[in-house]
Amino acid sequence: MSDKICIELDHHYAVTQNDQLVNIRSTHKEDGNKYYCPYCKQEMIGKRGSKREWHFAHKVKPCSYDKYLHSLAERRIKDWFNQNELIDLNMSRYNTCDQNFRCPFYCKDKCSSLIDNKPYNLKKYFGECELEHKFGGFIADIFCHNKTYEAKPLFIEINVNHECTEEKKDSGIHIIELKINSEEDIDKIVGSTSLYEGPNVKLYNFKQMVNDSEKFSRSVLKYCQVSEIGCHLYIDEYNCKNYNESHQGCYEITMPTDKCEDLGISEDRFKKMCQAITYKKRLSRQNCDICAYKSKEPSNNCFLYTKGRVSQDQRKYNGALCPKFCESKFLLNKAEQALNIYGRYLSIWSREPRYDPNILI
Repeated sequence: MSDKICIELDHHYAVTQNDQLVNIRSTHKEDGNKYYCPYCKQEMIGKRGSKREWHFAHKVKPCSYDKYLHSLAERRIKDWFNQNELIDLNMSRYNTCDQNFRCPFYCKDKCSSLIDNKPYNLKKYFGECELEHKFGGFIADIFCHNKTYEAKPLFIEINVNHECTEEKKDSGIHIIELKINSEEDIDKIVGSTSLYEGPNVKLYNFKQMVNDSEKFSRSVLKYCQVSEIGCHLYIDEYNCKNYNESHQGCYEITMPTDKCEDLGISEDRFKKMCQAITYKKRLSRQNCDICAYKSKEPSNNCFLYTKGRVSQDQRKYNGALCPKFCESKFLLNKAEQALNIYGRYLSIWSREPRYDPNILI
């Protein structure tokens, strides 16, 4: 949700001169009290007509509705947390691959399955909370004190426009991030004593109960640069458990098959990407697949060979001896871009040999 001007949406809450949060329905026109915005502190007036639902409106200049919503969520959820003796956090438990901490291909969606949700009473571990408290170089929207360990607090973060920063997620601090899109979302939270992990309740740095399992396995595509002029793509021979047990070449690139499918990368495209990568690293010689003269048609014929300007002898070893070879800048650039984009899904193993470009093995 982008920032919206307050006048676009109704505001059912304001704060009194004593900084008490009130709902428009608990106020009266004749009470003579003044009311202020929870975020910008500007004066608000009650609108108690018969045509629209009762609401508050800024008396002068409205502020951002999203900032109003963020401040409202902070105050109401803080009060809700402090006033309840039981708040169950229902965390998901998973069966997960026993290689989850070591495998470069580990993906929670692909390598685990949900068992159930187990409730934990947050109030057993965390006492009262306060707003905008600084800890460990970060400022928590809502800071909950740990009853036993001062160094292990709980952050409750409100996500109206922005998720937690990556630095905060990686801090090791227990974090519950609540997605808030409307006042109704806040009502749902404070109207219950349970939180359920899901799209609107994200957890970071909690030790969720998991059972290691060997049943998870993902097939992989494994490209091997065997020599300067030889390469091979293994399609069905390897999976995420055994791809690294034996090495068939001097440079190997492996990627999960299902991730290739998700990204629309065909087996042929994966092979060409790998060939371009090894060529740029000077681990392989020229070849037809990265030549600018190769046709993009299904026949994959060489333009020069079709026109008789290159002989069959010159095309030996997949173009390694071809005097007309011209590297495709487009393909090489695409390969470099792909490596930057898909690099986190790849596992690369290399002996890193170097060769004399004037000698053909």
